[in-house]
Amino acid sequence: MPQDDDSKRNLIHMGCYGLGISRMIAAIAQQCHDEIGLVWPESVAPWRCIVLQPKTGGGEETYDAIASAIGTDNVIFDDRPYATIGAKMHDAKRIGFPWIAALGKEWKTNGLVELVNRRTGETQYVDKAVLQDPNVWKQPPQKHLIREEVAQQVVI
Repeated sequence: MPQDDDSKRNLIHMGCYGLGISRMIAAIAQQCHDEIGLVWPESVAPWRCIVLQPKTGGGEETYDAIASAIGTDNVIFDDRPYATIGAKMHDAKRIGFPWIAALGKEWKTNGLVELVNRRTGETQYVDKAVLQDPNVWKQPPQKHLIREEVAQQVVI
């Protein structure tokens, strides 16, 4: 009751917008998707990058290089032994990781990592050493960072 009038009651209204984590994720999923799946914005993505290791292994060094540049809490390692690179790439695109680093055919033949920007769909082939530079993760890799002789051979 108010202090000025003991006989009058005032109703108190309490409300909640309900902007919890589950609603935020639902809103992001609704706004940030394409025909393939989610496209997480880097600012809210659970992980900024996923490293796709081939069945034969050998992706640990690439994972370590990326983790040294963007932090171990921003990169995840897909080392499923039963899944092919194609299946892993499909899963990674559907989940919506902002960056996908795949160790596919170019890795085996030329030592290049296939780096896919999920938002733009741009695919580039870069040296593993380039991925250690933190500036690369602030913007897409520049053309001068790619080995030109191999980039000309690769048909994207």
